[in-house]
Amino acid sequence: MRFYELLVLLLTLIGVTCANNDRVQTYRLEHVFIHDPTDTINTNINNIIQLDVRPNKNNNNNVINLLSDKITGNGIDPSDKQTVLNLAAMARNAYVHPNSTDFYPIDGWNKTDNFGWNSNTTRGYVYLSQTNKEIVIVFKGTNVMGETSNNDKFNDNMMFSCCCGFSSDPVCSCNMGNMGNMGNMGNIANVCSQTCLEKSAFNEPSYILIGMDIYKTVKSMYPNSIINLSGHSLGGAIASTIAVYNDDNNIAVTFGSPPGLRYVKRFMDPQNITNIYNYGSNNDPIFQGTCNGPVSTCYYGGYLIETKCQLGYKCTYTSSGYENIRHHRIENMIKDMEKLPTVPLCQNDQSLCKDCTDWTFVE
Repeated sequence: MRFYELLVLLLTLIGVTCANNDRVQTYRLEHVFIHDPTDTINTNINNIIQLDVRPNKNNNNNVINLLSDKITGNGIDPSDKQTVLNLAAMARNAYVHPNSTDFYPIDGWNKTDNFGWNSNTTRGYVYLSQTNKEIVIVFKGTNVMGETSNNDKFNDNMMFSCCCGFSSDPVCSCNMGNMGNMGNMGNIANVCSQTCLEKSAFNEPSYILIGMDIYKTVKSMYPNSIINLSGHSLGGAIASTIAVYNDDNNIAVTFGSPPGLRYVKRFMDPQNITNIYNYGSNNDPIFQGTCNGPVSTCYYGGYLIETKCQLGYKCTYTSSGYENIRHHRIENMIKDMEKLPTVPLCQNDQSLCKDCTDWTFVE
């Protein structure tokens, strides 16, 4: 099978939305954030440039008919099935262009803002609960084709490979290669500069830096609301990284997110993370960190997903069949979780999990 055919296969299996390959531009944050003026709650948007008006579109048949979200004193309840399914629907919607009508309307929530749709970087939406108490910032995951695909791939390989992605097309210059025979230490292969990794953690175009700016903007726009974060795949990793980086103890609920603990350790020492919940299938190679090597779909698509350890809780459900990229599709995840009587058990094995054991990291 030719490379192009494999790439199309990856696109079909993941089931992400493709954008038209129009002229690519890069925008600063204030040029990508779009506020819906029908929202009467927000009164602090003078620092946002209004580019467009895109009212919510709820006149379609793709309705997820769920119960009301369960709200706790500190935010949404990530162990409540209906709440988790609502967040999964938001994560799915993050792939849909604002001008489309292919959204899953979500009971109890309204889209009030969107960001990134006039840029080639991270994209998504802001949801406001009907009680005006809860905000969810949801980030789009990876597109393998379209306007953001190159930057998506850059961030995937920066965050989830052990050392700068493929040596033939590195995203940083930290891979020191094979250091040969080191005497009593023997032959040392796969050597990486840890100092270099730490310095390059936010190399542009870093979606984490953009996401942090988006978070700060939303916080200033809705100062009295509790902000939660979500996303699928790369979008989930952006959400969880922002949640652990700031001091607001936001809840992040992710879906099929590649393991992100190793990346976060490049710029902080996360301890006792209890506000991040990562949902995924036991047969999803991206969620499990096994989508690498010459026989993997990710490898042929130019993605190197090597990390194994999730940031925060890992909530794994059992899906039928065998390990396959189709289990990574957000629509399939929603269908699988709808069948479960409750959400899967969430476990934090952060202290036991080991990442990149076949690499040697030096200062």
